[in-house]
Amino acid sequence: MSVGRAFVAFDLEQVPHDDIQDFLYWFDQAAEFDDDSNSTTKELTTWYETLYTQFSPSPGWDGTKYFVAKDFVWARINAPGAEQTARSLAHDLGAGFYVTGDKKIQVELPDGSIVE
Repeated sequence: MSVGRAFVAFDLEQVPHDDIQDFLYWFDQAAEFDDDSNSTTKELTTWYETLYTQFSPSPGWDGTKYFVAKDFVWARINAPGAEQTARSLAHDLGAGFYVTGDKKIQVELPDGSIVE
């Protein structure tokens, strides 16, 4: 399943993020979306709830969608300002941040460092 461009906030304690290849392997496995537990960390719950309040889910392939798993939250939001809001909020909450479908493959960490 191709998910296109979306935003992923992830828990640094549960997700490998020191090496981009390890992260991408983890994400490839996690992107099977078989853990729709709706149960995650406090920080990721806050990330999800804040975005959900600002960008409500909408129908259609290009609509706003969310997926909550134990170690990450995935959000596809096609609205102005959504990426910056999602990125800033992840950093403020101490979560890692990744943009799927971006030309530049990188993970952003809360301290501002980039893993490529």
